[in-house]
Amino acid sequence: MNAARQGIPGLQAGEDVKSFQASLDLGLAEEPAGPDPTAGVALVDGLPQLAQVGEPKGVVYTRPWVVDLILDLAGYRPEDDLAAHYAVEPSVGNGAFLVPMVRRLMASLSAHGRDIGDAQPALRAYELDRDAAVRATGLVVQELRQHGIGKTQAQDLAQGWVGVGDYLLASPHDRRLTWSWAIPRTSGTTTFPPRP
Repeated sequence: MNAARQGIPGLQAGEDVKSFQASLDLGLAEEPAGPDPTAGVALVDGLPQLAQVGEPKGVVYTRPWVVDLILDLAGYRPEDDLAAHYAVEPSVGNGAFLVPMVRRLMASLSAHGRDIGDAQPALRAYELDRDAAVRATGLVVQELRQHGIGKTQAQDLAQGWVGVGDYLLASPHDRRLTWSWAIPRTSGTTTFPPRP
């Protein structure tokens, strides 16, 4: 689809969307390739509209630099005593937030001279999809093993942290929360409002 038909600011006449997107390179090309989360753009009733991405179960892939930025802005940093707090990952998905949270928690334990047992009550992660929860648990075990934690203890910690369930239903009973973040899951299509 060409720029003239889409009416997207910055596109030159005859330039396609892929070429325009390539011109907006933010220097992120070194990131590992993953599923392509790009949605197509179509005109519906004369308005640009995002077509469904086609991701299963509303999965949203978050880039590592975005995760690090959000964790930093939220104050979930290893220089703080993270084991003294309680963080919740309400929608584990592919572990984009959970694995860096575990990595930061491990660094915090080391920086504050804490034992791995102190980390058990510091983290909770929820996932609606059992298969995704199993994969996330495996990723956490792998991360813990990289920090020298034994296999059995890593599995026990990961299984204690990651559970199948709905955060919104469980959270009213959980009053210890210090941090939580999520990119809301959505389904369907998103319509852009007309430009003024």
